[in-house]
Amino acid sequence: MKINNMNGIMQAYNLSPKDKNTKKMDSVAQQNDRFEISQKAKEIAVGSKAIAQAPEIREAKVSHIKEQITQGTYTIDPVLIAQKMLSRN
Repeated sequence: MKINNMNGIMQAYNLSPKDKNTKKMDSVAQQNDRFEISQKAKEIAVGSKAIAQAPEIREAKVSHIKEQITQGTYTIDPVLIAQKMLSRN
């Protein structure tokens, strides 16, 4: 199907091609976009920042275990290890 007379269609809707574009632009200009960050998201951001700043390795615990290993006093409780392994799913 071929439409030849676009002016007739525009007149039927009482629009000129210029008016049509202007009305679109006006409706777009009147819309205001906005977003809000929820309180939970703000708390997550604070927590993530704190985690990022925390050291990945707990130096005091690692040095304490190293000292026990070098002295030969480091012991492992196999029952505790088995319980921890079974408690993880």
